[in-house]
Amino acid sequence: MGTSGRSMSCRRRTVTCLGSIAFPTLGVNRRRGRKPVVYIHHGLLMCSDVFLCTTTADRALPLVLAEAGYDVWLGNNRGNKYSRKHGTFNPHDAAFWNFGIDEFAWHDIPDSIEYILGVTGEKSLCYVGFSQGTAQAFAALSINPALNAKVDVFVALAPAMSPPGLAAPLVDGLMKASPALMYLFFGRRSILSSTSMWQSIVYPPIFASIIDRSLSFLFGWTGSRISSTQKVAAYAHLYSAASTKAVVHWFQIMRNAEFTMYDDDVRSLSPRAQGQGQSRFYYRPARFPTRNIAAPVVLLYGTRDSLVDIDVMRSQLPAHTVATPLEGYEHVDILWGERVDRDVIPEVLKALKKHARKPYTNGCSVDEVGSAL
Repeated sequence: MGTSGRSMSCRRRTVTCLGSIAFPTLGVNRRRGRKPVVYIHHGLLMCSDVFLCTTTADRALPLVLAEAGYDVWLGNNRGNKYSRKHGTFNPHDAAFWNFGIDEFAWHDIPDSIEYILGVTGEKSLCYVGFSQGTAQAFAALSINPALNAKVDVFVALAPAMSPPGLAAPLVDGLMKASPALMYLFFGRRSILSSTSMWQSIVYPPIFASIIDRSLSFLFGWTGSRISSTQKVAAYAHLYSAASTKAVVHWFQIMRNAEFTMYDDDVRSLSPRAQGQGQSRFYYRPARFPTRNIAAPVVLLYGTRDSLVDIDVMRSQLPAHTVATPLEGYEHVDILWGERVDRDVIPEVLKALKKHARKPYTNGCSVDEVGSAL
């Protein structure tokens, strides 16, 4: 892998969670030696490829960060194309797919951070998430207080917490009324599992056009900030397997208008009350206590992103949260827009430069070692 004529080394490592679930991380390095660590995580129905499939290297965030002297790690969610191993189940088993945001928050994100810090020998790292990758970190930091001390800064790209809904009124209303319908349509394993087949047989520009139309129908996005060449390059990597349960969870969040934990009782309604012929909600799932996040939080959001209600989001986050609007940006523009090298990446670098701790060597920072010498 290279950028600006310089080579970079990559190494794939596998993290084991809960003693049985394996999901890989990819390390991207420019030069040897101790460096500040950055952990980057993708969104729903994606894998780590989405950060590297830009048509120019100066718009690929991991490559720019590696060039700037960071030790870059790319995470992958269990179930995607890089994360199909399990000590007990195989991907054909429904039990393999019984996971969602709660499991990512309680286990996968903390375990990945612990693994990266163990390999690098550092005491903390910077976390950069995109879309659901931000939701997983919001949840993990809110319910794992000790994890906050291990995150220098959390940079949230196109942050997702409690999206207002879909642009298609019929689909939005139906899914909010009964999120469990997703199980009826797609089963309890991987959602949209046939997409990979269609990716392989449909002419790429036609496939890109289909994705464009789907994103416009569901979310009202135009994709005008992404070139047609970039769409062909990126949309081939847009889909990677995810659990139906994770999507059901998102519709529960939209219905509740709060960033809540998964509701195991998918009916969500009590039995009819003693012959009164009425059903009622008899409990609400617990909300992630996101105001308790102690780590610095930086939000980079598009002003035309239909999945971000910044006022609602700010109200659910701690007072020290910093929010930076990206004028005219939609959701995936933050990954692949023509101007991300001028509008997005500099903001990420600024946040990392401000908050990242110096690397440690035998318990001392690099600056302290240099002074001693």
